[in-house]
Parts: sequence; structure tokens; C-alpha cells
Amino acid sequence: MIVERLSGRWTCRANGHIFNTASNPPLKEGICDIDGSELYQRDDDKAETVSKRIQVYFDQTSPLIEYYRKEGVLVEVRGDQEIEQVTKTLLDALKKK
Repeated sequence: MIVERLSGRWTCRANGHIFNTASNPPLKEGICDIDGSELYQRDDDKAETVSKRIQVYFDQTSPLIEYYRKEGVLVEVRGDQEIEQVTKTLLDALKKK
């Protein structure tokens, strides 16, 4: 899911407006709806790079999960839900803390 979401991101060259092929596609492929400039995909948004970033996460960052779980401050949120639901769940968790 994360590879799909991140690798679908496209950015407006002129002003940095963000589009996503899955959740917020431009009306005309490759063209910014707002200012008509070209959309491009940053190197770090390409599927291969996203996959490498995920591997680095598992190797270097994921050990912190158990630490925060033991501290009782870990909140887990299913990222495979609709973006609006993920946002709501995160905000609700922050309000409780």
C-alpha cells in the first residue's frame, strides 16, 4: 500500500502542487490542474526508491517499535484504510495522549 501511495505522487514543476495517480489524479495526465505546468515524479517517489526506503526502515527503525510498545506509548494504525480514516484514527490517538 505504501509503495502504491508514494510512487503515485507527482509534483508540479512551477509551484509544487501535489497530485497522486490513485487518490488525487490531475484532470489531464502530466499537467497541473492549477497552473498548467508539467508534472514530474521525484526520484525518491519512484517505486524502486520507495522499496529501498522501506527496507532501510525495517533494518534500522523497526526495532524501536518494541521499545515504545514496552513503554506503553505505541499506537498502531492500519495504513491500508482510506486516507481519511487513517488521518481520523491518528488524530483520535493523539487526542487521547
